[in-house]
Amino acid sequence: DDWYWMHAALVNGEKRKDEDAATSMSSSSVLAITNDEMRDHHFQMSAQGSFLRWKERHQVYFDFGAWNRDLRRRDVLLTYPKSYSRRIQRVDCCIDVDGGDGGGGEAIVIPL
Repeated sequence: DDWYWMHAALVNGEKRKDEDAATSMSSSSVLAITNDEMRDHHFQMSAQGSFLRWKERHQVYFDFGAWNRDLRRRDVLLTYPKSYSRRIQRVDCCIDVDGGDGGGGEAIVIPL
């Protein structure tokens, strides 16, 4: 069943990108809620790096919080993907490395 939902997420993301271009909706709006790291699947793919980048941008992790007495249930906690990439970015003059502060502050710039 893992291959099915991964395929569905990829296909629906592409459709949404094409259909909603006028409303600036992109394939990033398709999210997969799972704690599965999918290690056994990405090794079987021909484009492993592409899948790992897709997973980094579209996988939402979940957990269960403390018991909520008012609602008589446990809260569901979702961890969404970061809005930035933690990868080295090559610019014309240099290499920009995220400084680890969440993308909003200092970065390390290495001249080429």
